[in-house]
Amino acid sequence: MTATATAPAPGRRLAPPTLRALRWLARTYLVVCAWFAGVILVLWAAALLVATRFGDVTVSLAQFSRQGTAWFPFSIGVTIFAGYHVAHVAAGMTRRSLGAATLLASAANAVGLGLLVTGLFALERVLYEANGWRQGVTDQGWFPGEASDLLAVLGWEVLVIAAAQVSGLLVAVTYQRTGPWRGTLALPFTAGPVVGLGWLLSRGVTAEWLTVEVRVGVTLLVTAAMAVVYLALLRGLQLRPPRG
Repeated sequence: MTATATAPAPGRRLAPPTLRALRWLARTYLVVCAWFAGVILVLWAAALLVATRFGDVTVSLAQFSRQGTAWFPFSIGVTIFAGYHVAHVAAGMTRRSLGAATLLASAANAVGLGLLVTGLFALERVLYEANGWRQGVTDQGWFPGEASDLLAVLGWEVLVIAAAQVSGLLVAVTYQRTGPWRGTLALPFTAGPVVGLGWLLSRGVTAEWLTVEVRVGVTLLVTAAMAVVYLALLRGLQLRPPRG
């Protein structure tokens, strides 16, 4: 009875492993990111209410989401891989499909969160203009552009979030592949790029040769390199038996 109830309908083919994994990751990311969006919006609204009690607002409050939109995706990359890769492989799906699905989900998540922050800047701009306030960016770690340049906001966010999440995947697979001690020693090479790219993309770093094209190009190359190393470490990864 059980076998009959759970068997797929005749002629029905299962979706490819990458697509099945991507669907699960998309649902998981959607729930987690919805909570993150709620927290960001509540904190922004609360900060705006407090700031208005001291007179006109002269700085963007959305800019203070910078740290969260970098390290939150990083933590997603670590925790999702750590919690999902065993179930994925144990279900008979390949490590190659796991690598493809996690990287595709990371790219989609970067775009989604980037649009969220960009929308927050756009909403803030409307409120500021209605009240005659100035939406200035004072955080030197933010993007090299004005808060009103929504394309710059979106581009900066997508680049940073994608790099952070791929870095999180790389950290997780390195720990799984090499163990806790070597994984910790490798952090300057697995998590360090997020710090370096954040510095490279920031408005506080200026140089004649450091054009937008150079910043974007280097960021894409470093992110791609981390993705390649992640896939290489994932290949042939042995599942560690549970302790205890």
